[in-house]
Amino acid sequence: MMLSKVPGYRRSQRYELISTVRDIPKDVPRYTAVHEWDHLDKLDSPELREADASPNTIRVFGDAKMVNVRGFKLVKGFGFTNSK
Repeated sequence: MMLSKVPGYRRSQRYELISTVRDIPKDVPRYTAVHEWDHLDKLDSPELREADASPNTIRVFGDAKMVNVRGFKLVKGFGFTNSK
């Protein structure tokens, strides 16, 4: 995965919408991805630009109905943690 070469990258998870309370409208995105970073200050790095230019990224973004890029900060975690 090209994102693993970007400084501060942790992991990615991809989700598929499989059910809703109502019927799923045709224009609603069926997939979303969440990428975790140690910090957001390298999101304009040459490594990220290289990852964004990969054939797989171009294929996925080419089929995307919408792309939203947002930065969030964790304020509280629940469940298992990797604390030592």
